[in-house]
Amino acid sequence: MNGIFYYDINFFKKRLLQRMGIIGLIYLSFLVTNYIGVPQENKIEFLKIFLPISALLGFFFYRNFQKQMKIVRAGRIEIDGSILKQYAGTNGNCLELNLKDTKSISKDSYRSYSRLLLETEEHEYSFLNLADMPKFEEQIKSITNLEIQEANFSLKDILKKAITYFTPSFVCAFLVFYPKTNIDIKILFLVININAIFFVRSMTEHKSNSKFITDKGIQRTILGLIILVIIQIIVFAVQVYL
Repeated sequence: MNGIFYYDINFFKKRLLQRMGIIGLIYLSFLVTNYIGVPQENKIEFLKIFLPISALLGFFFYRNFQKQMKIVRAGRIEIDGSILKQYAGTNGNCLELNLKDTKSISKDSYRSYSRLLLETEEHEYSFLNLADMPKFEEQIKSITNLEIQEANFSLKDILKKAITYFTPSFVCAFLVFYPKTNIDIKILFLVININAIFFVRSMTEHKSNSKFITDKGIQRTILGLIILVIIQIIVFAVQVYL
């Protein structure tokens, strides 16, 4: 049994734009809030510093968007007999799996993507955002002779993750409003904003043995986060010391 399956490019593009838009809005809201707080005589200097930085950041996001779209357009999954091959990007990276080694199959929704999980004795393999997922599922079922189990979605993990990422914000809020401390509330806004960026990133990161996103793509995303955090700190410093 043979088949070639491609990714749903339009849906991936839509979700990618949404994620970048959320991060961009967080950054923009923080920038606008701090611009309002800058004294009138220093607003021009503020713009001279952060308009070029914002343009550079926008260029970085655009390049990252283009590279991720290129990876998805070039990616595909091929099934040849009982062998599944997943190709990622234009560099020929290939993940190969013997479907006869599959012990169980489950299906769930992963950040709005329909996802199929194949578990072997050694690994769990994730396949998501395929343009023809129903046909892919039928072929997997036919080859493995296994039924697909529906996984229940729970908000528990998201809540736990939110608490973990925003713990510094909770601690900072306590210190800011504690009468015996003398911490500026602007520091709280800075911490909340940085926590929000990392939380949004954690909700969009790819966790599987799939090569759907390459190591270079992950490195670019981490670099983008570092740039965002540095900009947040610079914005805070400019607002305080200008």
